Amino acid sequence: MTDAGSTLDAHLAAIAQRDLKAYAATLHDDVVVVLPSGRLLEGRQAVEDFHRDWFADLDWSQEMRQVSLVEAAGTVVALFEADYRDVDEAGEPCTPATW
Repeated sequence: MTDAGSTLDAHLAAIAQRDLKAYAATLHDDVVVVLPSGRLLEGRQAVEDFHRDWFADLDWSQEMRQVSLVEAAGTVVALFEADYRDVDEAGEPCTPATW
């Protein structure tokens, strides 16, 4: 497997294990994350802060299915289908659209 593919695997494993240190090791300093609500997280610190809080929440689960993967010049573009499940403070099912 390529370095980029290994990094992608490490990135997804860190999310599944809620391992902030391992997750942060896969981030570029200029990372930009677009959340399902459209909110932007810009820069390593903002992304780490968001994930610190998210990983601390133990009532969500997520299953990922790879749809496609293209690599060129050390860059990987991967498309995944995610089945994300979470509950709100009252224990009712919710979606990440409000993040």
